[in-house]
Amino acid sequence: GAGGRVRGGGVGGRGGGGAARAVAEEEKATTTAWGDETATRGGRARSNERGAGRGAAGLGVDADGGDTYGNISAAVAAAGRGETVTVRPGTYEETVQLRTDVTLVAPEGAVLDGRSRDGDAGIVIVGDAAPTVRGFTLVGHTVGVAASRTTGDWTVRNVTVADSERVAVHTARSAGDWTLAEATLSGTTGVAVGAFRSRGDWTVSRVSITGPSGVAINARAATGDWRVAAAAVHETAARGPLTPPWPRPAAYAPGTTGPWTQHASRY
Repeated sequence: GAGGRVRGGGVGGRGGGGAARAVAEEEKATTTAWGDETATRGGRARSNERGAGRGAAGLGVDADGGDTYGNISAAVAAAGRGETVTVRPGTYEETVQLRTDVTLVAPEGAVLDGRSRDGDAGIVIVGDAAPTVRGFTLVGHTVGVAASRTTGDWTVRNVTVADSERVAVHTARSAGDWTLAEATLSGTTGVAVGAFRSRGDWTVSRVSITGPSGVAINARAATGDWRVAAAAVHETAARGPLTPPWPRPAAYAPGTTGPWTQHASRY
């Protein structure tokens, strides 16, 4: 229900074990092995030299040409700690690895498209990096944002993650105080936000989740002081029992030991 402090829970439902399978798949101890830098559709990395494509506002990316980088990965690789990479509108078919504290923004929107790429992630956050990501649509990836086992205090804001095959935002076993805010997660075949065994004081705020086949947020065995605020979950397709049973397939959190809260959310 909306508001209040909630402890524990599971998913009920009729039919096969789809929800349980989705949670089990999300909780597997996997590494973020997605890291190739395939060129964008209509663009290529025209220069990897430091300084190329860099203006007063930082580094620019434009898939259609111009005096900028032709793909996001090249610009991110050239960016120093604290720099901004600004991406112009377009469709980019690549996996973007964020290994340092950069700001990656698409002020007018940009699409990371994984529909033609097998076993792919859209954005991968690595190690202790604490980047900020804003303004992107990620569609058709195995994992939209892959940030499992990270320790950095990263922020992903104002993004849409659609039709992920496994997890929309994957943060299992993370230890950072990360934030997912003002996001729309839809059509996930699995878990929308996977935070299994997370240890940080993370926040999911003002997030709309529609149609996951598993649970919306899997925080089983999380130990941090985490918070879900102003979230809305619609049209979940979860089926099959989890333990302990719970009639609302939103924040699944058995075994949680932190003083977490769920506030002003709708299911």
